[in-house]
Amino acid sequence: MGPRRFVTPSQLPMDFIRLSSTLPQISDPEALIGILKSSLRTSNLHLTNATLSALPAILPALIRRPVGTLQSSSNQLPSSSTSSAVSSGLIDANALRLALPSFLQTGGVIDRLGDKERAQIKARETLVLLGGHAFRFGGSNNTASKLGKGVEPPIAIFERFLKEGGLASKVWRVREQVRPLTKAI
Repeated sequence: MGPRRFVTPSQLPMDFIRLSSTLPQISDPEALIGILKSSLRTSNLHLTNATLSALPAILPALIRRPVGTLQSSSNQLPSSSTSSAVSSGLIDANALRLALPSFLQTGGVIDRLGDKERAQIKARETLVLLGGHAFRFGGSNNTASKLGKGVEPPIAIFERFLKEGGLASKVWRVREQVRPLTKAI
């Protein structure tokens, strides 16, 4: 075995640098959300922990789209927020509405707040990301008119699952971990 060679950023092709600095394009977010949902609810702790570790990195690519790709009434430019910085992009309301119940229902991210410390940290990080995106999309008053009658805004979905699954949980550790999250979001 020979010596290892390290590649400096100046040696990388320009296409690689350009692609790595933008959000990756996910062609079928519904399928990926379904796979992540089933991986999160499995009894295999290794798979669950790996899914929890991947969610904070994957969620921005699932929920946000580059500015020029989607021009629909179900997308909104993220409003400025003091909780975290966001790269420019549109929030895809359909993907966000699909991701919230998929990851927050029983057996999902909120229940993982009762697991060991490393899983708790990733679950908290995922909840803060989901809550931040829901707040940015549903933060203004004019989004209700865009969504139409009878469609629940993402922030209401997030608040409902946080209240029902987190604050009303039978597991004391989950309740204990949800309380500080309400301040972080």
